[in-house]
Amino acid sequence: MAFIISCLAFLIMLIVAKKALAKEDTSLYTREQIATARHNVKTYDWAKTELDQVLSKADSWTERSDEELWNLITGQEIPRGIHVNPNLGCPSCGRNVYKFGNYPWIVSIDRPWKLECPACQEIWPKNDFDPFHRSGLGDGGVFRRHLADDSLLFNTDHPGIEDELRGYAVDDGQGWVDNDGERWWFIAFYSHYCTWTVLPEAATALATAYLYTGDQRYAYKAAVI
Repeated sequence: MAFIISCLAFLIMLIVAKKALAKEDTSLYTREQIATARHNVKTYDWAKTELDQVLSKADSWTERSDEELWNLITGQEIPRGIHVNPNLGCPSCGRNVYKFGNYPWIVSIDRPWKLECPACQEIWPKNDFDPFHRSGLGDGGVFRRHLADDSLLFNTDHPGIEDELRGYAVDDGQGWVDNDGERWWFIAFYSHYCTWTVLPEAATALATAYLYTGDQRYAYKAAVI
């Protein structure tokens, strides 16, 4: 009986705390500021121009599925890195890649998990990471390395079991280690790009679009991210 009473007391405490902490109003902007912003975009040319610029960015995100947005958010078992290999550059053309800047790799979420060298146009890594990543999704859709199917880790240009290049430039998320022991962080670079470039820009565009329009589509997609 004492245990039951303790459990009930704990539940009551949680309910009271939840009500006490519940959000009752806006946080970043007052209702008056929001109303002013929405009035401005309907009234003034300069505000309409800003709205058009915001919507041009936000609309592209509303067209993407929830699953696609969710998959852009990498779990903690996929590292994030600002370099593929800071000393050696590109596995194909070496430090020529740095003729295009300190962070030169061409990356796009429309080409998932891939990097392109701007110097030699070689694409890395050589495996298709997407099915491997999907095979390792656990609770909450978060990648768990121990769940992933290692049979999906192979060079798609050399898939044969006996092919000497089957493992060449294959990255499981922890980087590819070449014959000289050098590690190349292809997936980590892509993960960093999504986490610190694409997703903040997307969330900001969607949030601002909702602020200006009140359209729930933008708020929903921002919430997914």
